[in-house]
Amino acid sequence: MRKSVVVVASVLLLVVLMVGIAQADPPPVSGIVTRGDDLPIGVTWVDEGKGQRILIGLRATEFCLGSDDFALVSFQDVDLTDERFVQIVKGDDLPTDVYPFLDFDCDRFLNEEPVGLGTADIVGTDNDLPGTSPDETNANAWGWSAHGTLTAPDGTDLGVSGHLRLVSSNTAGFHVNEKINVK
Repeated sequence: MRKSVVVVASVLLLVVLMVGIAQADPPPVSGIVTRGDDLPIGVTWVDEGKGQRILIGLRATEFCLGSDDFALVSFQDVDLTDERFVQIVKGDDLPTDVYPFLDFDCDRFLNEEPVGLGTADIVGTDNDLPGTSPDETNANAWGWSAHGTLTAPDGTDLGVSGHLRLVSSNTAGFHVNEKINVK
């Protein structure tokens, strides 16, 4: 009986400790990791095959009329000991526009209908924020993924997803993969 009481008490103490730890917020700066939720963001890429441009973080029309009120996202920067600086970015329900042309052209944004306007969640990663120096053989990879919902000019609800992936290597060159899917 005494042994089972000790076991139950130990388990309860462990659960209390784990709950307390699980609810603790990480520090904003630890010496290696910096976290925040106030990084302004504006991201755009094109899908040349589909003839579309996506903009995330600020409405194209607002930007073209002079606004610099970019959406704020959460970020985590990690300063690795091998002189690399890794970044992870995440944002939810960010303003998202898709246009049926490739140019970043304010006259077109202001005068042509978009494919759709809405919001998207976005994740960005970079395995070496400063980039690869000329004497390194490793590759630097970075990019964005987005998923959300748009409304077409006729009121139709559309899903949107897309990604931009870039890789730069001193030995293999530079590669870009851009996709936008609207359905």
